[in-house]
Amino acid sequence: MPSFSIITPTFNSEKTLPDTIRAVINQTMHPKEYIIVDGISTDQTLSTAESFRPTFEEKGITFIVISEKDNGIYDAMNKGIYRASGDIIGIINSDDWYQPNTLEFVADTFNKTNFDMMFGDMLVHTKNKTLLKRAGMTPWITSRNWNHPTTFTRREIHIQYPYPCQSIYDDFNMYVKMRKEKKNIVALNKTLANFRIGGVSTRRSWSEVIRRTKIRYKIYRQNGHSRLYVFECILVEVVKYFLS
Repeated sequence: MPSFSIITPTFNSEKTLPDTIRAVINQTMHPKEYIIVDGISTDQTLSTAESFRPTFEEKGITFIVISEKDNGIYDAMNKGIYRASGDIIGIINSDDWYQPNTLEFVADTFNKTNFDMMFGDMLVHTKNKTLLKRAGMTPWITSRNWNHPTTFTRREIHIQYPYPCQSIYDDFNMYVKMRKEKKNIVALNKTLANFRIGGVSTRRSWSEVIRRTKIRYKIYRQNGHSRLYVFECILVEVVKYFLS
């Protein structure tokens, strides 16, 4: 069986972090380690995290908490990746949480496919309703069927391709790059994670829509894709605007 390192970047996350942590603790298959990388929170994030340490120790899960200045969320993810020792890395933000059997499904998929990267279905929680966002691999590369909170990647891939800390879509950039390089990517139609609308990638303003559209389009073009992808970028960001 593969071993897992789970990473959560945090900053002033005291309200939502407990849900994220409990979902890691309550996995039907325990990870090897859980790493929280904090950007020097000014609320009770760190004390909240530390309150769970006895439970991690009781379950035999290595619990690492790092708190230091960083250069944004992807810099924090990179720090966690470099500290990780598991075969497979999952990154779950402090607004989000796993389903109870997520790691069990991922391990089973790895044993069957020997994937470089995989992802699954995700529940999206808005203020008024919950939507299922399905995973899929289609010739037209889109984030409409890719879900970062459900993504699991071999550690060596993450080490080889660290996040460049260039935009809020460094994670999608990595996915597009892996598609370009024809890595073994698997989409699993099992619900693996829950995503809470309201993070940095869903801030609601038309200026943000325009800015994020430009970032997405640049990612496509840098990876050799058609100018027609501009329509994909506009569609995705407009839909996110009305959902947030």
